[in-house]
Amino acid sequence: MHRQIVAMNNDGTYDIAYEGTDEIDANVDVQYIRKVGSGRSSLVKKFRHAVHSISAVRAFASMGTGFGAGLGLSATAESKSEQ
Repeated sequence: MHRQIVAMNNDGTYDIAYEGTDEIDANVDVQYIRKVGSGRSSLVKKFRHAVHSISAVRAFASMGTGFGAGLGLSATAESKSEQ
C-alpha cells in the first residue's frame, strides 16, 4: 500500500494519506517517516539504461554498416540471396 504526505503541520508532524482509501494518519512524527523511493532515482536508472543502449548501438555500428555486417554479410550478398 502506497502512502503519501499530504500536509506538514506547524508542530513538525505530518499527515499521511493511504492510496486507494480515504484513510489519513494525522500528526505523525518525523521519526516514523522514511523515504523509500523517488522519481529522481528511477530517472537515473532510465538514464543509465539509455546510455548503455546508445553505447551498444555505437559498438554494433563500428563493426560495419547494414544488417548482418557483424556476421560478415554484405548488402549485395543479402540482396542476391533474396532473388
